[in-house]
Parts: sequence; C-alpha cells; structure tokens
Amino acid sequence: TSTDGAKLDLSGGVTVTSGVTAKDVVLAVTSAADPTGLCLNPAAPGTYTGKVVVCRRGTNARVDKGYNVLQGGAVGMILYNGAKQDQESDNHWLPAIHMDGPAAAGSGGNSDKLLAFIAAHPGVKASWVNGVATTVRGDVMAAFSSRGPLGDFIKPDVTAPGVQILAGMTPQPTGITNGPPGQLFQAIAGTSMSSPHAAGVAALIKAAHPDWTAGQIKSAMMTSSVQDTLKEDGVTPATPFERGAGAIRADRAVSPTVTFDVGAVDYVASAMDPLGRIGLNLPSINAPTMPGAITTWRTMKNVSGMPQNLEVSVDAPAGSQIIVARASKKGTQLSAASDKKINIAKDEELLIQVTIKAPTLPDGQYFGQITLDPKRKGNNRVVLPVAFNKRQGQVSLAHSCAPSSFTVDGATTCTVRVENFSPSEANVAVEVDASNGLTYSDVTNGATLSKSKDVITLSGMLIAPNAPGIDIVVAPGSTPAGYLPLSFFGIAPVAGVGDETITNFNVPAFSYGSETYTRLGIVSNGYVVIGGGTSSDVDYLNHSLPNPTPPNNVVAPFWTDLNPGVAGAVRIGTLTDGTDTWIVVEFTGVREYSTASKTVSFQTWIKIGPAAKEEVTVAYGPINGGANGDGGLLTVGAENRNGTSGRNLYYNGTGTLPADGTELKVSSTPPTAGGSLQFTYKAAAKKPGGYTTTANMASDVTPGIAQDVEALTVTP
Repeated sequence: TSTDGAKLDLSGGVTVTSGVTAKDVVLAVTSAADPTGLCLNPAAPGTYTGKVVVCRRGTNARVDKGYNVLQGGAVGMILYNGAKQDQESDNHWLPAIHMDGPAAAGSGGNSDKLLAFIAAHPGVKASWVNGVATTVRGDVMAAFSSRGPLGDFIKPDVTAPGVQILAGMTPQPTGITNGPPGQLFQAIAGTSMSSPHAAGVAALIKAAHPDWTAGQIKSAMMTSSVQDTLKEDGVTPATPFERGAGAIRADRAVSPTVTFDVGAVDYVASAMDPLGRIGLNLPSINAPTMPGAITTWRTMKNVSGMPQNLEVSVDAPAGSQIIVARASKKGTQLSAASDKKINIAKDEELLIQVTIKAPTLPDGQYFGQITLDPKRKGNNRVVLPVAFNKRQGQVSLAHSCAPSSFTVDGATTCTVRVENFSPSEANVAVEVDASNGLTYSDVTNGATLSKSKDVITLSGMLIAPNAPGIDIVVAPGSTPAGYLPLSFFGIAPVAGVGDETITNFNVPAFSYGSETYTRLGIVSNGYVVIGGGTSSDVDYLNHSLPNPTPPNNVVAPFWTDLNPGVAGAVRIGTLTDGTDTWIVVEFTGVREYSTASKTVSFQTWIKIGPAAKEEVTVAYGPINGGANGDGGLLTVGAENRNGTSGRNLYYNGTGTLPADGTELKVSSTPPTAGGSLQFTYKAAAKKPGGYTTTANMASDVTPGIAQDVEALTVTP
C-alpha cells in the first residue's frame, strides 16, 4: 500500500520466516550505504531502522543480504530476482520474502511490478503473512542448472530434484551464510542436492542388480526418466541440452526394460576417434555436425527377465527423419523407414541402427526422441533423446542448378563443388542421384555417369588447406568484467599441475581461426594449446611467434618458466552473462621458477560457439614483480596451428609488457581452402513435373553424408 491509497497485490513470494505488517519500504539502491542495490555489505546502524529493505539477488549469498540490512535496523527484506529463476525459502536472519523476476526484461514479472509501484507511489508499506506450505509443480529446471551441449555428447544425462530440498541443519552454524542458530532444518538448492538424489538412485539400482556395470546403471536412470520437464519459466518444455534424457524416477530406474552399456575402454578409445564418438553405446544420440544424413548403432540388452515386443515411435523435427531399424551388423546402410516393432528375447543383446536424415532442413540445432514401448504390461518404456546440429563439416559441399525451371525440350546445368577446410588431407566420394524420370548428360572433369544416366560419381584426395591467420593486439574484448577470479564462483584449482606439465580438457565447441575445437591443453608455463597437446608441447624456453617448431596453435598470455606446483593455482571453468558463454583458463598468483617474489595472474577467455561467435581475450590480474618473465625470457602472443601466422606483443625485451588490468584480443582470418573438386552436368526430363537432383558427399574427415538437394520443375 501507499499513502496515496494505491495498492499492489503480488502472489508467488516464498518465505518460511514470520510475516510483516505495514512497514515502510526502502530500496537498497537508494541508500548511500549500498548504491548497488545488492545489499553486499553490513549497513551502518540506523540506516534502515524499522524498514523493509528491497534487495536484488546476485553476487553475495541470499542469507548474507538479510544479515547485512539487519545490521542497519531493518525489520524485513524483500529479495527479488533480476531474471526468471528459482525462489528459495532460506532460514533468514529477519522476516524475508523472495519474489521472482521477469522472464525477460520489461515482461511485467513480479520484480518489474514491485519496482514500478515503489517508483510511482509515495510512502509505500509492505505486508506479508507467515509462510504456508504450498504444493507447486515439480520438474522445472533451475536457472542455475548447467546446460549442454558438451562436445560430442548430450549433456546433462538426466536431471534430479535440486531446488527447495528439505535437509538437516546444524543448530550451531559456523558462519553468517548458514543463517541464525537454533534451526534444525533448511531448504537447500544446488548440485549439492541434485547429485545425492542421482547417487541414491544409482545405489538403489546397484542393490537391486549387483552385477550391473556403471554403464548399465546410468542407462537405467536415463531410459526410465520422464520428459514432462519445463524450463525455468515454468511454461516452455525443456530440451535434452537442459534436462538430458529427462527427470529421474527411482521406482522406474530399478526395473528398466533394456540397458545400454559403455565400458571405460570404449570411452578412452573415443578420445582418439572424433568421428566415431557418435557410436558410443550411450542411451542418447548426439550429432554435433549432421550435414544431411548420419547413421549410428546401439546395442541394447533385455534385462526385464522375459521376451519383449517393443513398439517403436519416433519424435523427429518437421522436415527430418529419425529411422530406427533392427540391424544384423554395423555398416553404412541407410534404412528407408523405421521398424514399427522390435522383438527381443529374454537376456538377448540386440543391435539397432539409427539414421538421422534431414537433407533439406535449414542449418540449426534440433532435438528428437526415440521411444521403445513394451506391449507387455508392467514393463517400463525406453526413451533415448536425440540431438543433431544440421550443418556442413569441414569438407564442404555446394550444389546448384540454373535454371531451376525448364521445358521438356530443354535442360538445366548443375555444378557440384567440394572444398577441404579440415586441417588435414581428405579423401572424398561424391554421388549425384536423380529422382525417377530425371536423366543426366554432359558430365565434366572426370566424373562418371552410370549406364542408366541417373547417377554420377567422382572421388579423390583433397590436400589440406592453408592455415588461418592469427593476430593479437592490445584491445578490450567482450568479457563482462576483465580479470574475474574464478574462485568467486567456487571453481577449484586443477589438480596435478606442477612444473613442466600439460593438462588437457575436453570442452564445449569453440572456434579459433574459424576452425572448430573441443579440446584445450593448459601448459604450466603460461600458455594454452588450442586443440590440446602432449608432452612435446611443453617447453619452459619460450619461442618467438609465429614459429613452426612445437608447440603450435598457442595463445600465450605469459610464456616463461613458471611453476604452479610451488605457488599459485590454475583453474578452468565456464562463465556466462546470460547471452554468451566463455571457457576461462586462469593462472592466479603463479610464481616464476627462479624467483619466489615474482608472481603473475591472468586469464584467457574463449567464447563458446561457432565461427560467428569467435573471440579470444586475455585479461591480466596482479603481476607482482614478474612483468618481464623469468630471467627476462617472456613471450606474449598467439599463433595458428602450423606456426605460419601469429604475432608477439612482447618477446625477450622487445614490445609491450603486460600490466595489471590490461586486455589483449586475438583476431583471425579464416583458412583458405585446400584441395577441391568440381564438375558440371546437365539434367533433363521427358515429362513435365517436379524432380529433385541430390548431391551426396562422404569423406574420411567429416561425419555422415553431406547432402544438397536441388528442386527442379519441368514444364511442357
């Protein structure tokens, strides 16, 4: 209420504390003690005497905010979300209520309404009653929950309860964040709650099936999950990159119909087989590059104790097909249609083939689902999530015909071109197929026309392309805050980093020089190897960049002889501002090998996503006495994958030394194509109608079959 008689009723607040009756409201943002509005610090006595303080969520702990305004005499707190996310009934130090935020800026959510009312009316007073237990919809993703994709796999695998979880509480807390003393229970949110749920379900499965492998246990949890899961807005269905296979169900997970198993040896082997990772026997399918058609296989074991007749149903995006068929062996065959039913005997291991086809679908990320529904009552259905990113691989296919419409007495001329942009040579095979009634002629450049004149083939080896160009300059990137310590976000140091070490990480896909990578190597001597590396990429003697001598493909914020094993820490994590996400590699307080008093702190920010999002930024934190490197040997710079392009900003006494707060930005030009093949042909038809001519291309360095379909119209 306000002194001018206006009234605002807001529902949906969350609280377990006592209520408040008609107390003056003040925005923390209006206080000189806390101009941020985040209630970050204890307020001076008297700042908020007798008032309800409005604090925005973020940066510090929610309970800390209430404690901080209590020090200023507040009698209550309204905590609001700046964006649509979860609400928590924390054990606060004073009466407090947690309001949700808008789904998007200006969308009229509770926080927008609250702030607008306070701004528009004088003398606003707040009232709310004691919290009452209320039933709400479950299976809503938390805003803080990690999202996929992650490399070549659907992640997360499953989701489990992790918000408002009732848990025990020590009545003698050890700090302000743990709330006031005397509380025996609390509601907690986070991975710390979700993970025990998943671990507990896994333990139940192991108890019920002690001879099952870890892969079978994970499979049981995934295939038995439910998919009626919503995004944090409580309305939009969640995708497999948010909820994985679905929401975990313990009663179903202990009695799955079939299981899929992957052993440790298979995981290790997949590290050296990027094209084959889609074939890991996981209870999910992800094709991060699907150029038109791709086929994979899965082996499932009937663990139900009885024969099963599984009804196959597929949810595929419009314009695509997901084809599931029983298979006798692995190969390159493409099934024309899904089997409607699959019979599997008791304890049988059965191979199925899954083909994703979307030759005419626009580029982009898509999701689907395979469901195997047992017809025998009392058995649980089997669910496999499917994800694919429709896009060309690093060997590109282009196919065009002009004109697209012609008469029965005429013809069109079509061009097929294949170019190699992968880092290595590529063997390719091209096949052009005509729809019924269309024939080909006048084939050029060594391509072969079939006797039936409706198939054209050509194969060959394409040399590797020229590497991208790399440059680095002193300039700010788009990082949200420059050097931002990862410890603020609870990210622990990388274990095992010492003198002369390299630690490789599989990471979300990113672009460097317009080439895609999913691996990073962190070298203890102050640089990262894009794409990962080996012991041969570790060198305490810095190089001038560019340099064909390994290591190559490096970003070197501070390449000198460093020893994180003696002092400092190395961290890696992902940070997001809600729009963009970065991989952040951090050296914090790492000392030089020779001089204990010299330490450096810096970060490398790599934006996740395709070439359109490519950005690499270096941000420096405190550099204590070590600005010119160990013994005066220091490289600051970057180069490409074969050491033919790059730049030093500083090298052994020449150039610009990095300083506290400096940012560097790496820029690039794309690689130029290596080998290519091209041919033309003519297409014609004797009858009017609609026809298609489809170019198909397979290579040994790209996944699946690239397809380009041209629609043709023949008139009388």
